[in-house]
Order: sequence, then structure tokens, then C-alpha cells
Amino acid sequence: MTDGDRDEQHPEWFVAGPGNKPYGPYSFAKLKRYVAEGRLRHDSMVHRQGTDTWIQASELPGLFPRPAPLPVQAAPPSSATTAELPRCATCGVGRLAKLRVYRMSTPVVVIGYILLVPSILGIIASFAITVLLIVGTASGATGSAFLATQENRETLERAGVPTTTVDTVLAGKLLSQEQLQALTPKQNEAISTVYQTPGGYLSAGVLCCGSLGVAGGISSMITSFVGGLIGWLLVMKQTVLRCQRCGVSLPAS
Repeated sequence: MTDGDRDEQHPEWFVAGPGNKPYGPYSFAKLKRYVAEGRLRHDSMVHRQGTDTWIQASELPGLFPRPAPLPVQAAPPSSATTAELPRCATCGVGRLAKLRVYRMSTPVVVIGYILLVPSILGIIASFAITVLLIVGTASGATGSAFLATQENRETLERAGVPTTTVDTVLAGKLLSQEQLQALTPKQNEAISTVYQTPGGYLSAGVLCCGSLGVAGGISSMITSFVGGLIGWLLVMKQTVLRCQRCGVSLPAS
């Protein structure tokens, strides 16, 4: 039976109820309404007037709405298939695939990492130590100069040198004629001692030691950098074309 020979308004359909008791007749349009209301299921048994065969409602064409087609999912992007890979010229069978491999042999690569990792740590440590030495040297030199200035001031004040003259001497300036004439022999001797032994030797020593430490830190950084550079060169990778069958490798263009 097709849709063309069916009268949807003509009551000619019976539905099997509880105990297979037939109910009807109903028109095909009413059966469709029962489907929409959920009262008629796919496995419900129906019978057309004038026939002796009971069939499932799902076998009636056009009774149940057609399910919506499933959305077509786009295939995820994939890498080149085997057929698209170039063929190996050595064996003539396998395909060449691009791979990232180490340039050097395994023992050399291990040595490279042994050089690279400590070198990176050495650069970081040397940089931190150098910065600390620079800050410490500057602070030490400033503190040493301050202490030396205080000692010279105390020496001049113990000798009874006037405050204005003390400030002039500690500033590294020459005394005027009036200031010189007002000084006693003891004060002149104290001023001469301060002029001859300025309080800069301690600062110079701190600066010298600090400079040596900074130079050592910079030298250590350079050494670590060279070792790290060598290690990096040993662990570098390259792109090759490797046959999936015979294993031969060729440089990638």
C-alpha cells in the first residue's frame, strides 16, 4: 500500500488495545494524531479494514515522522597519508616521512646535555654573585670612606683645629693664609698627617678586592656561556626524511 491509494480521512484502521481488543475504525489522519500525542507507538499493532493481517504501526509508510538526518561531522584535519608521502629511492617500497632527529650520536648528545645544563646554572649563579659583589663593593667603599673621614675629623678635633678649618681639610681644599696663621704647631702637624695619609686606603682596598671578585664573576659567566654554547651545538636537531621501511635517512630540503 502506498500513499497514493490511501484516504487519510476514511476510517478504516483498527488498533489493538489491551488484551488485543481491536479499537476503531480510525482514519489515517487520526492515527497520525495519536502518534503525535504519544498514544500510538512504533510497536503498536494496527489492522486495516478488509484485511486479516495485523502489522506494527511502524510499518505504515508516512505514519511516523521521519527522523532528522544526523549532522555530518567534518573529518578532523590529518597529516599527509602514506600515499602522499614520497617513495624511498633506496628500497623503492617504503615512504619517506619527515622527522626531527639529533645531529650527533647518542653519546655525543649526552655529553652535550652534561655541558649545557650546568652551564645554564653556572651563568645564572655567576650573574647573581657578580651583582651582589658590585653592590657590596660599592657599599663597602662608601662605608670605608665614611669611617676614614670620621677618624680624620676626630684627629683634627683632638688637636684643637677650628671646625671651619677641619671641614676645609676634609673636603680636600687648601687652607687660606689666614687659616694657616691661626694654627699652632700641633695643629699644623695634625693637618699635615691627614693630608699625607688621607683615609682612602681602606676604600681603595675594598674597591680592589671587589673589582677582582667582579672580574672573576664575569670570567665565570663567559666560561659557562662557552660551555653552554658547545653543549647546545651538540644537542641540536635537524629535519630528515626517513624511510618507514628500510630506515634510511636523507636530509630534508
